[in-house]
Amino acid sequence: MIASGLENENLRYAAELLKKGEVVAFPTETVYGLGANAFNEDALKKIFKIKARPTSDPLILHLYSETQLRELVLEVSPTAQKLMNSFWPGPLTLIFKKSKKVSDLITAGLDTVAIRIPKNEIALELLKLTGLPVAAPSANKFQSMSPTTAQAVLEELGDQVGLIIDGGLCESGLESTVLSIIDEPEILRFGAIPAEDIEMVLGHPIKTANTRAQESARQMSPGLLSFHYAPRTRLVFCRTLEDAREHLTAENNVAIVFDNQQKKTLNSDQPVVVLSPLGDLKEAAQNLFIKLRQIDKQKPSLIIAIAVPTQGLGRAINDRLSKAQH
Repeated sequence: MIASGLENENLRYAAELLKKGEVVAFPTETVYGLGANAFNEDALKKIFKIKARPTSDPLILHLYSETQLRELVLEVSPTAQKLMNSFWPGPLTLIFKKSKKVSDLITAGLDTVAIRIPKNEIALELLKLTGLPVAAPSANKFQSMSPTTAQAVLEELGDQVGLIIDGGLCESGLESTVLSIIDEPEILRFGAIPAEDIEMVLGHPIKTANTRAQESARQMSPGLLSFHYAPRTRLVFCRTLEDAREHLTAENNVAIVFDNQQKKTLNSDQPVVVLSPLGDLKEAAQNLFIKLRQIDKQKPSLIIAIAVPTQGLGRAINDRLSKAQH
């Protein structure tokens, strides 16, 4: 069932469901989340069952206020506070040392927990009405594409979710950036806040997890597996247009490119889908999963995804495309 998030009655009903241990899908500024009461282990187990997600992959906790944070973590460092002041509410997930109140189901048995306060007004109102921390991974099957509309959630999960709150198209279209602050700050997952913005706040460069580090640190954060965010159709990620042309010789193949200039340079007889005609990375990010879902429904033989510029949000877009390769 899809219900409008603009109606307070629907949000109150969703909050009551969460309090009772049910699972609810709701919009955030990043993607749609599949939420459950973080203090109810039976509710948490429903998330893993619905998503067919292994319990070795941790969940992100969503709060409506920094006051909730104090009972969930052991310490809020000056660095953490600076980042919270700059980016919360917003699409930055921070990794803290957890308190005993946080279930091991949420953290994959580790002593760290991933937390953020979303910016989306519907999400914030729902969280306030619930009055609880809500664990909420993306509302899709494990390793498939994240949903950025309520309809995408319905198509992906069907009647496994009793209530889907419709908040329209998600603003960013990419999952949150995940930043560990356990030792020195390190980006574990590129996302809706570019690394450059974080570095500007901190005043120095920050580490980013390489492939080997991601494999070893993957339990600290969701989205770090080498295969993730994938359409059903086989996808090949190409760093250059030359590589892409080799795959576009076959019929029923579709390319997805950054902008009109890339499309023009590619000069293909096969269908080409553009993420942002004028080359805006924010628009491209918002369109990424929408366009991939549209292409997937057409059932081509192969999707050829071409890298976007690597600055800003481009690093997160390329991360999603590279991990969708199979």
